[in-house]
Amino acid sequence: RSKYPPPGARRPSNNSASATGSEPAVPIDAKLQTALSTLFDALDTSVCFFLSLDQLKRAAALLVTLKNGGDGNPDDASAKEVEEVLKALQGKGNASKKGTDTATAAELFRRCDSNSDGLITRAEVAMGFREVLGRNVESKEVDSVFCSADDDRDGKLTPAEFNKWFLESTDDSAKLLNTCIGHETFGRRVAALTKGWKVPAEGKALASQLEALAHREKPPHAPAIFGPDEDRAKLSEVLPGHLILTNWRAAADAEAVSSKSVSHIVCVGAEFENEEPHAKAGIKYLNIVVTDDEEQEATMKAAL
Repeated sequence: RSKYPPPGARRPSNNSASATGSEPAVPIDAKLQTALSTLFDALDTSVCFFLSLDQLKRAAALLVTLKNGGDGNPDDASAKEVEEVLKALQGKGNASKKGTDTATAAELFRRCDSNSDGLITRAEVAMGFREVLGRNVESKEVDSVFCSADDDRDGKLTPAEFNKWFLESTDDSAKLLNTCIGHETFGRRVAALTKGWKVPAEGKALASQLEALAHREKPPHAPAIFGPDEDRAKLSEVLPGHLILTNWRAAADAEAVSSKSVSHIVCVGAEFENEEPHAKAGIKYLNIVVTDDEEQEATMKAAL
């Protein structure tokens, strides 16, 4: 994912974070940049290259754990310390918030600009906002953006027009977007925040500790591998109403499949070989028959 970001969602191309508004420049070497990206990816469960307020709160709890030695439970982090770190991540400790908002606006514009032509259309705004906010965006919301920002009424927004809307609008969508931060801003602020922190007793470099924090987070949407059958058969909605991840137990459960109006099942494994339990209900199957062992590596690669 870090190597192949979706159109418009560009990763930083250099190994330093430049000053933005009142935020100072913070040197970021390649190893630290990789660690920051790993941590961001672990938090960005919607894969939109922006973190929501709830995801930022989780990031703050993880960073408080790091500050206090790295071995504690993020869920037990002091509420006061989490709030302080959250404010730093949101840029609220800066003398001027305008410059930091400009950075987020620029990242959001690039996220919407799917064809990288330097302009964003109504369709691109709707798609970009939907991906970042994690919900459908009504046409009236898009109309409001263009009514406020499209000064020359050409149906496209320039970076300057979008930036003005982002900074000045009181629309609900603008308020929500202002609580999010993008990949570049997150990396810069975490690097600045942790710069003065002491390295815990293990003596590990900051980059290694940030990666360790990231690996402690559960992968998004992954069903349980061990435990009771009910836990292993949970339905994890990757894209609500469109894509569900689970294991063969739930996929074989007629009630579970019916409750989600499933139309297609892709099975990676041998569980449904020569068997399609819901075919009579009109469900279509794609069975990639491969077993979980090293001898099947080539088969897996070819199938996927």
